[in-house]
Amino acid sequence: MSKLPKVIVFGASDFIGEHFIKYLADNNFDIYAAVTTKPEYIRILLTALK
Repeated sequence: MSKLPKVIVFGASDFIGEHFIKYLADNNFDIYAAVTTKPEYIRILLTALK
């Protein structure tokens, strides 16, 4: 299990959201996202939350 800080992001598909995702990735956050247009920054792309 990763010891990086974790964050779940929903709806990061607009200009501000994408820059926020990039900021988190650049600062070593373990990012989980339900919606984004930049999957290269996402370590795990969730398709469904249970």
